[in-house]
Amino acid sequence: MVPDRGKPEALVRRRGRHAERNEWLDTWDEHRIDLEEVIEGSDGVVAVIHITATGKASGVETDVRFYAHIKMQDHQIVYIFDHRDRRTALKAVGVAG
Repeated sequence: MVPDRGKPEALVRRRGRHAERNEWLDTWDEHRIDLEEVIEGSDGVVAVIHITATGKASGVETDVRFYAHIKMQDHQIVYIFDHRDRRTALKAVGVAG
């Protein structure tokens, strides 16, 4: 990563992540992202995310649910890992599923 004219590196990185997210969202004609549930564990939280979308170029409809394991430190997200199934995500945060 190249620093941006003396701006803190964290700000440059964050802007890059936003640009990457926006580029991904631009591939969809319509999209909806719902936070369905948040489950607290001893090693973070699991956010249950449901995405429905229609591809701009293909017209293909997508319906995806995933389970994001999120860790916070000093009120900032320091770790995110997306699990495909609920049980594995809950186990990762220390919750019996």
